[in-house]
This record gives sequence, C-alpha cells and structure tokens, in this order.
Amino acid sequence: MDKEMEIQVSIQEAIINLIGKSVNEQVDWNDPELFAKLDIDSATMIEFLLYLEEKLDISIRVEDMAPEDFINMRTLTECLLRLES
Repeated sequence: MDKEMEIQVSIQEAIINLIGKSVNEQVDWNDPELFAKLDIDSATMIEFLLYLEEKLDISIRVEDMAPEDFINMRTLTECLLRLES
C-alpha cells in the first residue's frame, strides 16, 4: 500500500472509530465538504489528530496546519503527506 492510500485509510478509520460514523451511515469519502458535514467538535478533533499521529507515526503540530487542510479527504491527505516529509 502506498503512503497516500495508507493515509486515506487511516483517516477513514479515525472517522469511523473516533467520530462515530459507521459504515452504515454511508459516509461519502469523496464529498468535497466532508469535514464540514461531519460537524466535529474541538475535543474530537484533537482525538482525531492524535489517532492519526499514532497510526501514521508522524508528528502533527497544529501550527503547521490551516483550516483549508480540513476540507475533505484530498486536502487532509495532502497536508499529512507534507507533514511527513
């Protein structure tokens, strides 16, 4: 599995496990406004980022991220790829 796919799978797992969205709820992973529609509160967002840090073995610093990184799967994947390098 390439790194981009690994990141996308980890994002999906985090949403399903931490945010409580089940596969039965038919999350549209390609939705251009995915994160706005998930309505994630700040405490859950911290858990979400910690999960990704651990799962992907990367360091995520809030100051290295911008609101535009949390629009959809593509923008967050690109951000995490950038942080990893």
